[in-house]
Amino acid sequence: MNGGYNLKLQLKKKICIAFVLIMVSITGCTIPFLEKEKQEVKVQTEGELAMDSVIMRVNNVGVTYREALIYMYQMKERYETGFGEEIWDFSWNEEKNFGEYAKEEIIENITQIKIIVQQAEKENVELTEDELSEISKQAKDYLAGITSNDIKKYGLTEEFIENVYKDNRLAEKMYDKTTLVVDTSISDEDVKQATIQYFVVLLEGTDRNGKKVNITKEKEKKSAKKRIQKLRKQAELATDFGNFADANSDLEDYELTYGKMDLSKEVKEQQEDEKIKKLPKKILTQGLTMKTGKISKILETKQGYFVLYCVNDFDEDATRAKKEKMIEAQQEQVFSESYTAWSKDYKVEIGKKLWEQISFQNL
Repeated sequence: MNGGYNLKLQLKKKICIAFVLIMVSITGCTIPFLEKEKQEVKVQTEGELAMDSVIMRVNNVGVTYREALIYMYQMKERYETGFGEEIWDFSWNEEKNFGEYAKEEIIENITQIKIIVQQAEKENVELTEDELSEISKQAKDYLAGITSNDIKKYGLTEEFIENVYKDNRLAEKMYDKTTLVVDTSISDEDVKQATIQYFVVLLEGTDRNGKKVNITKEKEKKSAKKRIQKLRKQAELATDFGNFADANSDLEDYELTYGKMDLSKEVKEQQEDEKIKKLPKKILTQGLTMKTGKISKILETKQGYFVLYCVNDFDEDATRAKKEKMIEAQQEQVFSESYTAWSKDYKVEIGKKLWEQISFQNL
């Protein structure tokens, strides 16, 4: 399979997003949970794998093969649609394929939500009558959308689906309760986002066609300078700066939305947006000083000659999105720290031999 590294990044991002959604929201892609029993739940460690085989437990809450199948079925539908049936044999690393990695992620996530639900009981987090009524309706609606064949195959019932939604709603309420300490009052000034467009004549680096550029001779630098001067004059007359930049820049990227918080070395290195990482700090700094509709003078850097245009010096939608992202990041950190503390009180036991019998390829 070609493009292994990029595919791995796509898969890891998708699988992480899917599991976060399962943990903190109410979705149809969830698993059922056994009610606690007074007697000790025992994990089956060998023998034939059956639907009701208890293949793992968290404290005294067991997980059956039937439960794990819900995860596997949903994942199979999701990934095979985008990557084909062969995805499970994709080499994740030297030791395992993607199917084996996905099974490990399922075990980890089942463990997490089991702990969260049990912790909710400890902290007296309960569902209201209105929530229970809503869950009952959602369970009916969800069951109505499943084929009779799948209902029979996976032993789904209305009560079974209701338990799914109850546990997920409890997990959501625990998330909300735990993250109440996060300060959500972030000012616009602190996170203000601006949108700029730009074009560049490279002196050093790789251009949009993959060609290496390394201009050091004065004669060549003068030629590059003349080119950027000519382009800047043309840009002033262009009806659309972005289209002009896209057609004439040595770099493929020509637009960026960012704020002053993105300029620190630590934040810049952690950026998901590669454009921020690639642009010189001088260019990023200059962009934030500009007013909407203005074109910059020619800016010289080691990388090349830049000309900037300020599309919007205060992008309200981007600023709002930045706030939400920052708040979510803080909430996730707080919840992660709390979960780490909770998990120390829970014992996890896994029937490894039975898990070895489970395969996406044979589902």
